[in-house]
Amino acid sequence: MYPRPGVVSLPLEIFCMVKENIPEMDFRTNVCFYRAHPWFARCYGNEEKQNAYFAKLCITHGIGVKHGEDPERNPDIWRTIAFECIEQDGWCEHPQCGVKRLKQNKLFNMEFEVDGYTAAALKAAARNANKDPWHVLPSTLLSFIAFQRSRYVPGTAKLLPPGYLGGALLDYQDGDIMHEEDMNRRLVRHPVAYRSFAFFPAVSSARVFHSICPSVFRPPISRNVYGVTIGDVIKDLSTT
Repeated sequence: MYPRPGVVSLPLEIFCMVKENIPEMDFRTNVCFYRAHPWFARCYGNEEKQNAYFAKLCITHGIGVKHGEDPERNPDIWRTIAFECIEQDGWCEHPQCGVKRLKQNKLFNMEFEVDGYTAAALKAAARNANKDPWHVLPSTLLSFIAFQRSRYVPGTAKLLPPGYLGGALLDYQDGDIMHEEDMNRRLVRHPVAYRSFAFFPAVSSARVFHSICPSVFRPPISRNVYGVTIGDVIKDLSTT
């Protein structure tokens, strides 16, 4: 009995035909197809074309970078981000995360013009958006950030500074905050939500007031040259 030939024994053209039938901006399906086998990545072109594709995929769906990530020096970072989002959140059922959030971001982001979807163009577009704040809309995700006050640095007996806001959680619309011990439900563990732009179109700086803060509280300005994300807002509110 002869061994059954594997899928990869088929001509690459067949897999590229499969890829061509996947909508170009179907975030989850494209990531899953790309990662199904190392061979399939070739359907997305050479390294440069792949980097450009994943940059467009992320930016179109309102997914940004964290501080310390430099897409200009490391253009392949967008691919890593796309993998992270689907691996950890591709099947997240929270109404403000997962594929639902990606689709909502894309809808809010429809008029965000980024020439060529390069990192430099994204930086310029975010900077320009700050010049016309009347056309900027806040992400609905901002209404679902819930903070829990904590007196100690997580995992230690060290006291936190007064007024420190503990771990941010992704709240439900009915106001029921997820359980503190469920680390998978902390907002930082939801990369799709955490990396989402906090405003549409993306802006390079913004000041966000949160309902947990007293009216006299003046939060810092969140900054990110590639577009302020929910994660940037959380970080700045948490350490003030």
